[in-house]
Amino acid sequence: MFDDIIAIIDTLTHVNRDCANFTAPAPVVAFFLGQATRTTLCPALRYLSPSPLLYRPSHALVGWVSLDPDPEGNNCADSAQDWLCAGLGLGYVLLLVLAALLLLVRACAFACTPRRLFTVGSRTCGVTIPIMRWSKSSGLPSPGLRLPPI
Repeated sequence: MFDDIIAIIDTLTHVNRDCANFTAPAPVVAFFLGQATRTTLCPALRYLSPSPLLYRPSHALVGWVSLDPDPEGNNCADSAQDWLCAGLGLGYVLLLVLAALLLLVRACAFACTPRRLFTVGSRTCGVTIPIMRWSKSSGLPSPGLRLPPI
């Protein structure tokens, strides 16, 4: 039991060095796409690997979607370390996506909120908001609503 805990602690102490490839969105997404295509695309690339004439163009086109097909390398396999790094890298991706969404929502809320007042010099003036409003006196729509200064 303690051996497993020590192995986990040893793995976590080297995460910074071992997971350096998974600090950007592209390698994380490529790892999960490689998991999806590991039974179809990776064996086909591994089959083409002895022929450089066929392997180089096919690996250039679809190699980013596959695990390492090199028979002398990972041979279409992954490790527990890869899964740990991809899981931690997924946090980077989610953080980037959530930060972008937060900025987008904030920018949209800022741009879409009507401003009631603006300052010119030392005077505060009302702003005309372009909405249609029915006039009580004439019964016709007025082209805008003039807010009084506060």
